[in-house]
Amino acid sequence: MVSCRLCRKSFKSLSGIRRHQLMIHPNERDLEPYCLTCGTRLNDTNWIPFMKKAFNRRCANCHHNREHRYYEENRQAIRAQIKRNNDKLRAKDSVSFQLKKSKTLKRWIKRLRAEIIEAYGAKCACCGEDHWEFLTIDHIYSDGSSDEFRTNSTRLYTHIKQSGFPTDRYRLLCYNCNMSRGHIGYCPHQPQMEIFQADRGRKDFRNIA
Repeated sequence: MVSCRLCRKSFKSLSGIRRHQLMIHPNERDLEPYCLTCGTRLNDTNWIPFMKKAFNRRCANCHHNREHRYYEENRQAIRAQIKRNNDKLRAKDSVSFQLKKSKTLKRWIKRLRAEIIEAYGAKCACCGEDHWEFLTIDHIYSDGSSDEFRTNSTRLYTHIKQSGFPTDRYRLLCYNCNMSRGHIGYCPHQPQMEIFQADRGRKDFRNIA
């Protein structure tokens, strides 16, 4: 049950209250809007632009919850419809389909990588480099060769997100620090580099005759 904030009349559905507001309160657009679901005051921070343009009075949080709930209730039907659409597009033009699929996958991987970088502090844990183009995931215990997800960066990013961004095994390094640790055994930025050399039994390449 939802009620009109102006006349307190109750309605069973949102469509009913929308019709009521358009007919009884036509000038309500000039008033300060509220979310019809939770009652939160709507502003530029919690009102999605396309919903604001259509004057759909639902905050971003309620909108995302509603979309998620709808997807969970109709998961199989939605996936079947997506598969049918993809099959039609593939049969019509396989080249365009593969191009569209590739672009979609690249956008998803880019968003996933940005989310992981933000979760790990958005800077190199060794030298402090903060340009995201130079950052990568590092295995703290140098056990990347035995990691079952190492063969594919997308699998590794997905595993890290699903595991809750663990900090006991992974961290964020720039490519310089990551490559130095992988190929030499230590990073020159660390003052304990001699200890790392002794522990891993490797020589400094600058002193190799």
